Amino acid sequence: MKKFEYTAIKVNHTPNSAQIFLLSVMANELVEWSSVPRKKDEFTVGYQRNLDDKKVKDITEFLETDHTEGKNIIPSAVLVAVKGDCFRITEEEAISQSCKIEITVKKQSDKHKLNDVLKQLKNRLGTQTDRSTEQTDRSTESNNSEIDVLDSNVQETIEDIEKKLSDENFNDDGDLVDNARDKLTEYIDEYCLPGMIIDGQHRVFGANEVEDFEVYLPLVLILDMEPVEQAFHFWVVNNKAKSFSSTALRQVLNTSFTNNEFKKLKQRLITSGVDTGKFFYAHLMNISPESPFQHIINLKDGKDRAKPIKENVAHQLATAFLDRINNTHKILIERSNKWISNDQEYRMELFFSLWSAVRTTYKDVWDRGRNPNASNINGEFCHQIFMKVCLLNLQKTILDHLVGDERSRRSRSNPAIFDDRFELERETGAYLSGLHENFFIIEWRTKQLDTKNGHEKFFNSMDKAIKLNKTKRNDFRYGIFNE
Repeated sequence: MKKFEYTAIKVNHTPNSAQIFLLSVMANELVEWSSVPRKKDEFTVGYQRNLDDKKVKDITEFLETDHTEGKNIIPSAVLVAVKGDCFRITEEEAISQSCKIEITVKKQSDKHKLNDVLKQLKNRLGTQTDRSTEQTDRSTESNNSEIDVLDSNVQETIEDIEKKLSDENFNDDGDLVDNARDKLTEYIDEYCLPGMIIDGQHRVFGANEVEDFEVYLPLVLILDMEPVEQAFHFWVVNNKAKSFSSTALRQVLNTSFTNNEFKKLKQRLITSGVDTGKFFYAHLMNISPESPFQHIINLKDGKDRAKPIKENVAHQLATAFLDRINNTHKILIERSNKWISNDQEYRMELFFSLWSAVRTTYKDVWDRGRNPNASNINGEFCHQIFMKVCLLNLQKTILDHLVGDERSRRSRSNPAIFDDRFELERETGAYLSGLHENFFIIEWRTKQLDTKNGHEKFFNSMDKAIKLNKTKRNDFRYGIFNE
């Protein structure tokens, strides 16, 4: 028998709710008296998912990073249900609600544990029959018990435990002999512990793996909670709460801080192993002096004609170049040592170089399109260049062209174009000289372009404009220029 003592705060959450206790517990202590009701291949009565080793490792590394400064913390509480017969209050202060509690891990033989779990599972099925009664008249029970188990594994587990309880599997002390131990008995060992971790298993086991110092976890302890209630709260915690959308999270990160605070936050996240890149693409596009999009990204909700590119559009544009190019235009990066080295700053510079060529080639359209007072004057629709369908497809047609250029470079054993951002900008500008600025100025009459068919029609119209421009016969009376 082993006892664990803690100071806690007792909380009467609602008049009729189970008692709740708030306390702090060392991770390496918590795993001694708590387990997780996980589903296992051999024993699927539990309701939680299996432990993700990578997630555990990530949490361990997160807590160990910069631990001398104590910056990386996980303040959310672990939720644990504790059995009433293993718990008692030893001291209590009525006014402050503070108390001393004691949690006991009982010393039990394997046979006692198996019988105890067997009884609990039978109670869950609605029968109180103990093993001795069942042994005397198993056939009667089999014929007369009307137990609705649906597709549950509880009945199957009961049968497995009954088989395990055969006398030849135990020594004189009531413990299983070595060749009788298996996954089921390992689960029984865990099942008989006082506590069940309802939420926070990865935090617990990640903290437990920290070797250089002790990690104390904030804990919410709930007394005498049946498995159905445990599963209910597990579901509520993991499904009921509405998570932040990626767009909303980016908006908060991109608009709530000064530039210095933004840089500090980004560095903290990087140091902690958090992949920050895609969350900050739009912000970097909007603030970087090298960015052709500087000050024209609308990072807030609502329209702002002085900032014609919406945050989510900027994010999609950068993601298509920085994250998905390996799937869409892989040949461009296969020989690029700078890209392969995962230099994020250089990758962003390449992205800026490509779009700097666009801004330079169509400088008048670009400048007038971002001016809310100058667009749509005299039948000119310069703002169209900043529409989502245009930005995404213009970038795609440029990358398609660069693929052909890269193949030519390979045949001549020339350096990869993605290893020289200035050469990338020059080649992009040369290609765009074949697309007349009128393509962006004349009104696109086709409606609902931001659809799969709309994007396809736009891309084909842009391709045709480039081909017709070479013949000097481009009257822009096709494709998107028609109703």
